[in-house]
Amino acid sequence: MAGERADQHVAADDEDGSGGDDRAERPGEPAEPDRARRMLRLTNRARARAGCPKLRLNEVLNEAARRHSAQMARRNYLGHRGTNGTDHVARAKRAGYPSVYVGENVAAGNADAARTFRQWLNSPGHRENILNCSFTELGVGYAKDADSEWTHYWTQMFGDIDAKG
Repeated sequence: MAGERADQHVAADDEDGSGGDDRAERPGEPAEPDRARRMLRLTNRARARAGCPKLRLNEVLNEAARRHSAQMARRNYLGHRGTNGTDHVARAKRAGYPSVYVGENVAAGNADAARTFRQWLNSPGHRENILNCSFTELGVGYAKDADSEWTHYWTQMFGDIDAKG
């Protein structure tokens, strides 16, 4: 889709690193918890159709996802590696997530959670993360920077604290 980009990744390795700083919400935008709950509902609806259990929001994964979205917006890029070279597993670990069984979807270009979710669901790699029945938890991040190429940046982080990494 023109003006929209998405990428995905799943890993089960271990590495230390950091994400980036949170970006404040702008007036008139839905609050971060509302965005996360909306994305959780969309994700769980698709998982239910596939016979997967519901995910629950995890605040540690939310924090890691928010930081990554903010970094992508601030630095004007889309990807799974932070500007310091770290990956989503390292970001989750740094935020305090106790498992290295973590997956990630990132997207840019849509302000709306539903449009972003459809973009992910229509991509085989992203869909694989969403419908991975082994994941039990979800973190959601969103950031906006009108001066960046895609303006809107989203991150989904999936995890399972009971997985052996």
